[in-house]
Amino acid sequence: MTSSDTTHTDPTCLAHPEGQESPPANQANSASVEEPEGLADQPSVANAGAPERPASPTRVEMIDPRTLLLDRNLRSTKAVDRDLVASIKQHGVLVPLTAVRAEDGLRVRHGHRRTQAAITAGLRQIPVVVIGADSDADTEQITRILTQWAENEHRAGLAPTDKIGAVEQLTAFGLTPTAIARRTRTTRGQVDAALRVARSAAARGGLDQHQLNLAQAATLAEFDDDPDAVRHLLTAAAAGQGTFDHTAQLLRDARDDQTARDHTAEELRHTGITVIDPPEPGGPTRTLAMLAQDGTPLNPDDHRTCPGHAAYLTRTFAPPNPDDTYERYRPTFVCTDPTAHGHTDRFPLADTRRSTARSGPQPTVAPTRNDRAAVADTSRQWRAATTVRRTWLRDFLTRRTPPEGADRFIAARLAAADADLTRALTRHHPLVGSLLGTDDNPLDAVQLAAHLHDAPAPRTRVVLLALILAAYEDTYATTQSWRSPTTQARRYLTALQTWGYHPADVEHRTITGTATTQGPTSTAAQPNPTASNPTSGNEAGAHETPQDSDDVTTPTATSDAPPTAAA
Repeated sequence: MTSSDTTHTDPTCLAHPEGQESPPANQANSASVEEPEGLADQPSVANAGAPERPASPTRVEMIDPRTLLLDRNLRSTKAVDRDLVASIKQHGVLVPLTAVRAEDGLRVRHGHRRTQAAITAGLRQIPVVVIGADSDADTEQITRILTQWAENEHRAGLAPTDKIGAVEQLTAFGLTPTAIARRTRTTRGQVDAALRVARSAAARGGLDQHQLNLAQAATLAEFDDDPDAVRHLLTAAAAGQGTFDHTAQLLRDARDDQTARDHTAEELRHTGITVIDPPEPGGPTRTLAMLAQDGTPLNPDDHRTCPGHAAYLTRTFAPPNPDDTYERYRPTFVCTDPTAHGHTDRFPLADTRRSTARSGPQPTVAPTRNDRAAVADTSRQWRAATTVRRTWLRDFLTRRTPPEGADRFIAARLAAADADLTRALTRHHPLVGSLLGTDDNPLDAVQLAAHLHDAPAPRTRVVLLALILAAYEDTYATTQSWRSPTTQARRYLTALQTWGYHPADVEHRTITGTATTQGPTSTAAQPNPTASNPTSGNEAGAHETPQDSDDVTTPTATSDAPPTAAA
């Protein structure tokens, strides 16, 4: 064989072309020929990771390709490769197909694409290596799937739907996800993703109708019970991978936020406390912190027997590190009708101001609340972007060699020694362990030292870059970063963008210097965890919070537009 053989050796499943009949198997023009020397003994890349088969007699036959059975293959595509057809028409099939002998004829094991191309090219005979009898035994079927996987991945590659089908079949034959990952030489994460997609109608539908990769389809599976989220994700996928990733994280955060709110509300109801929506300004409902009974300040325990006892939920401050867990909501206890239940105001002067405010026009209240809602919404976008950015960084920093321009970036940042960098350096690199490791298993100082000691010089430069990036990343976790972006923050995000990161819209505004403390001009398109549950009461002066907090009233989202995620 010559080097040109490689132009048409991809064994892929293809059906007979429309209108072309296959002659009966007993009319196949079969002629035995001498097997090429050493063919049976040659190891195949496709058999990597597959179990060894008992030796069986092999022979090469010249077979009419129209008589071959093409019904067992991983590939689902029916397209014919034009270049492959042209090559076979000119040179013939140079690499014999592999087939097994079944009751109804010869069944192709490897070489489906060549078979179909030979039929299309009009060939009447092609070489086929017959390796023995077909078998439906589990071990034989596992071997077939594994070898077809390996062979196709080394050539044209399998489509996501084909990988999912293969993983489903291997699972049905009793292989565990770990065993599938090992024997297909893929990652456990990809196997788990395939299984998630296989169980999701929305994800399978997305793969069939849209150009999604396996990871995107697995993300769709996360929202199988949320058609609106699936619709937003499909729209984001059409805009690009960066938009998809940021949209998915915004939706995850909104879902987690709603779950946390529902959990807190259910705990309160379980103890007999009525949970209400945050009261509107000027209404009768007052927080217990502002009330007294017979001159004694009220507290939730003393007020529990009052008929007006209730609570609404207020969103808490998010921690600077988005990976940290925290209680998202806290109850604010109120009396729904303090006058009727004999309570008095603890602060008469405040009560007078409140009465005056209630009786007079309040032209600035609504705009102020909307501005605060916009700020809180943009802060949620920043935290979601931070999660996506750190996920990207963990993958980016697994590389063996530094990216182009890394040395200049490192030198310039160390020479500048700006406060955004030195702040984390003086704290012994709090974030670098999780960026070089994982959230669940970050590198500690000893492991980092050992990693540096064993790493070759190019990898050492990657670790040096990781130290610089982690220092900036630690500083820019706070949502103050988007409200008052520094020149260093712009340089940092610009460098990441140069190396392949797709910034979210809020990050893009930071890069271009268009971020403002007033937040985005519109929040209707954003996934809004508190849209139907605003979180500020009528005691704004009593528990006012900084703009960085999410403790605000958020307008209800009415737009059907997908989340604004990436620029």
